[in-house]
Amino acid sequence: MGLKTAFLTEAAFRQLVYINLVLQPSALSLDVSKAERAILMLVPLLSLAIKLLKTAIENAVDPVSLDIHV
Repeated sequence: MGLKTAFLTEAAFRQLVYINLVLQPSALSLDVSKAERAILMLVPLLSLAIKLLKTAIENAVDPVSLDIHV
């Protein structure tokens, strides 16, 4: 449910998903060591996880803050 909501509501998350769809197969096709391949595959996935964490924090804090939210 959370991934679906993030995909539908967050443009940046969608962009990261599309980038991952290109980078993951590219990392598999490169002639590099196993450690380098692991790094090439984990960094884009880490960016997705960080974006989800950032979105979760924003959604938790926005209703509590006194600022006006659009």
